[in-house]
Amino acid sequence: MAYKAEASYESIDFYAPASNHYWAITESVGWGNYNIKDDVMLVQYLINKCAGKKVLETDGLFGNKTFKAIKNFQRSVNDTGYSFCRVDGRVSNVMGKPNIAVESGDFYTIHQLNWFFIQEKRIYFNDIRADPDLPIDLCSSII
Repeated sequence: MAYKAEASYESIDFYAPASNHYWAITESVGWGNYNIKDDVMLVQYLINKCAGKKVLETDGLFGNKTFKAIKNFQRSVNDTGYSFCRVDGRVSNVMGKPNIAVESGDFYTIHQLNWFFIQEKRIYFNDIRADPDLPIDLCSSII
């Protein structure tokens, strides 16, 4: 289930000054994962918000379109030159982990989605349930 996670001390400035949370998933999203509907829906919603347009249906179903959209987002992060994430079409559950994967030095995709989301739609970052674009199914289930 998608939820509002407490940000670790070192990640607070990553999202925004005075922000103490980020939007998280309980299980990883991608091929070979459980792909819980709410988690997939949150990823689809964040990708659409980061893109500034509807790229995906926020239906909670993981398939080729969602896989390709995640990879395109990951490539676009890398194209900025500011930070890097692995281009694998997967969004990992990073509960309790720092922003950067220790083994690779890459940022986690869920953290990048949050960072771009707060840049694009800061007004909805504290409570995404206020966003009229948030699917009703996700709005009623998000913690």
